[in-house]
Amino acid sequence: MLLVKPPEINLFVTGRRTGQLLGPTEFDKLDLSVEIDGKRVETHDLVRTAATEVPLLFGLVLDCSGSMLEEDKFKRAKESAIHFVDLKRSEDQACLVSFATRVDVSGAPTRDPYYMREKIEKLVAHGATALYDGIHQGVELVNRGRERRALFVLS
Repeated sequence: MLLVKPPEINLFVTGRRTGQLLGPTEFDKLDLSVEIDGKRVETHDLVRTAATEVPLLFGLVLDCSGSMLEEDKFKRAKESAIHFVDLKRSEDQACLVSFATRVDVSGAPTRDPYYMREKIEKLVAHGATALYDGIHQGVELVNRGRERRALFVLS
């Protein structure tokens, strides 16, 4: 007899009741079921975890075009990006995509905040604005992870 292990699927669920987010203890009281194409699927080893306990991979997409030099926008964007990195938890990862005339993956996904700070601090503003290409590259980069994912665009 051949036993086939079912695929592991991670689902991140957020629930609201009267505008308030449900906490993990409230989720335990809910009867959750999974359906695929309208058919209920047997769930094995269903683990309920608070979203804050699941690691996060966040991408920072930073505009490094010449227009960012106006009114200290570039300086403030870099400070904001560093602030994001400083706030991340040790289990979270961050990555950096910069764009001007072309797009550059300036910082691969890492848990190391010092590496990210160094990469952000070295960025220089110049050239045109390839905004959509930068966002596209950021989405591609964070979608490689299995963690919760978020993308922050600073432009």
